[in-house]
Amino acid sequence: MAWSAVCDDLLDIVFPHLEKVLVEQVCVEEGVVRVQARTRNGALACPDCGVSSSRVHSWYRRCLADAAVGGRPVAIDLSVRRLFCDVASCARRTLVEQVEGLTIRYGRRTVVLATLIQDCLGACRPGRCAAGRRAAHRRQPDDAAECADGVARSVSSLTPGARGG
Repeated sequence: MAWSAVCDDLLDIVFPHLEKVLVEQVCVEEGVVRVQARTRNGALACPDCGVSSSRVHSWYRRCLADAAVGGRPVAIDLSVRRLFCDVASCARRTLVEQVEGLTIRYGRRTVVLATLIQDCLGACRPGRCAAGRRAAHRRQPDDAAECADGVARSVSSLTPGARGG
């Protein structure tokens, strides 16, 4: 089996949610797994008028925190396109591509990480945190909310939102 086929297979196993983008590089910088990727070329439908567009206005980079791999935090540097909507009667002049199963509009986390966080927050119950330890704020009516905030803060501190973060 060729080395590139092994790399492709490994990417499919470790990062199945990246199947809709082109992964250009994977490296480790200061303990963070960095994935550089870009969206694939092709036409996109305008969310307002539904007409397909492939005329590129510009590219920009999004940095998304992703679920950890091998105990290391993961940051995905994703280049996405902003396209023109050429329909004169459409109020939208430009549109930004979203990658189904990967990005969330205005999000800084992947769908995978956002789902993990939601699952952790759902595990909170009054008087206990997600790890099962007694919460310091026990017997308060909003124990679960405070616990959820603590879990969210903990996860946020572990996930890189910006380069070198």
